[in-house]
Amino acid sequence: MKIPWIRLSTSVLAVLIGLFLLPRPLTALLVLLAVLPFAVPLAWYLRRRPDTALPLGIGAVVLAGAISAAAVINARPLVTALPVILPIGLGIGSIALLGYAIRRRLVLPALGAGACILAAWSLWWWPDAALLLIAYTLPLTLILGGVLRLLPEWRPRGRRIAVSLVTVLALLLSGTAAVATTYARASVAAADPFYDWAGTIPEPGTLLRIDAYTGTTPDSALPQRILYATTRADGSPAVASAVVALPAADRRTSTVLAWQHGTTGVSQFCAPSMTPTALTELAIPGIDTAISRGWTVVATDYPGQGTTGRYPYLIGEGEGRATLDAVRAARGLDGVGRSGDTMLWGHSQGGHATLFVDQIAADYAPELHITGVAALSAAADPLLLAERITASGASALGSVISSYVLVPYSEEYPDVALADYVHPAGLAFIRAYAQRCVTEKSMVLSVLTAAALGGRAPLLDIDLDDSAAAEHLRGNTASGAGTAPLFLGQGIDDEVVPIAGQAEMAQRARLSGRPVTERSYPGRSHMGVIAEDSPLIPDLFEWEASISG
Repeated sequence: MKIPWIRLSTSVLAVLIGLFLLPRPLTALLVLLAVLPFAVPLAWYLRRRPDTALPLGIGAVVLAGAISAAAVINARPLVTALPVILPIGLGIGSIALLGYAIRRRLVLPALGAGACILAAWSLWWWPDAALLLIAYTLPLTLILGGVLRLLPEWRPRGRRIAVSLVTVLALLLSGTAAVATTYARASVAAADPFYDWAGTIPEPGTLLRIDAYTGTTPDSALPQRILYATTRADGSPAVASAVVALPAADRRTSTVLAWQHGTTGVSQFCAPSMTPTALTELAIPGIDTAISRGWTVVATDYPGQGTTGRYPYLIGEGEGRATLDAVRAARGLDGVGRSGDTMLWGHSQGGHATLFVDQIAADYAPELHITGVAALSAAADPLLLAERITASGASALGSVISSYVLVPYSEEYPDVALADYVHPAGLAFIRAYAQRCVTEKSMVLSVLTAAALGGRAPLLDIDLDDSAAAEHLRGNTASGAGTAPLFLGQGIDDEVVPIAGQAEMAQRARLSGRPVTERSYPGRSHMGVIAEDSPLIPDLFEWEASISG
């Protein structure tokens, strides 16, 4: 059968547009926003009033075009609303379809309604997955619709078989997604009332609340959670939480070891104190030995983890103040002692924090006696780290990690606007990534959706040479200033923080005249260098013994 040229040309055009948009899902979202406002009034006009005067038709097109342009210009709030609209719309539509199927006793529509209900459940919790589904629906619909228009005589039986297979497949996929969603959501930590503080915030370092910590702890240790007052980088008051391990009373000394944890995420629910392993060797290398020596160990969550508010990710001043105030609060516990030696140890992000603690301690907490500083695999130069992340292009993991930096920086610094670094249709993706913790099962979804976005229309566009974000990254580079002996340790095979950064950090620190011990470990990765079998751990205690004399 000969296909009319209008059908042929429009079908081919639909397929070509779909193929163009398929590898550009973010662009597809913008096109969808432009098309929908235009298509709806125009379709209504052509369907309802085909013989109305031409001026009215032109007016409808102009009005639709204006609405469409406004939708594209204000894409960000509309794109952010789409993940909410989609599951609600699916839920309402599926209930209506289910009622219809029950009344007519139709199996296939009932299965389709079930698939939609399960999909709506999953998409409600995962806004980035909902957006991704919307983004790929448009090009796939154009491609499939264009191909089917070229097959007008396709047998009805073939269509029924295809619809049946698609419905069953959709039911299986949506069911699997719903089960996975329920499983992943069950693993997300929930903030209990311990972390809520509604009263006034007293002076920094004040101990506000004490509670038992019920996770795994070293032998002969008394585990506790504490809530304490601190300040953010800009000086505003804040509340932070921490875990503390106190040694047995008959072995207790006045030494406090402050541990700064590595990257766990940037949301409230990523606090180590919410996990059952916050006081184990897995979380704090060498904690068993520290407790056996009678040291008190305190590990802050920083503000914004556990508690609400801004989280100071790679914001040195904020990390440093929270750590120093955690030490002050821990010294307020019975049997610890108000004065004594304080050691600072940290890994990765915590290594960055540790260096800043030492850098600001003399001014912020002059009463504390810092005896030793150990920065392990330290992200001492956030700009160097950002350059490494972006060097290989728009990688999926790079996009997720970048969200951990951009979201806190946009909340901390008024001149860092997310809109300047994120694709107009990508803000909801970045915010979704920033809500997930590194150890959450749903972190896999972040990586998968970031990978599915592709690189034809990049999610992020960060100028690391000349931008407000780059300037603040540069400003949060540790100077190396301090007077206490410094230990720097890192695996040579570190895949996260460039090993060259440790040598640069050591050079900056030596310029201040302080003693620096630098160690590098062959065959050790970013996390492998602090594993229980790593030679770094005994080296660390040997170094501590040598400086204690």
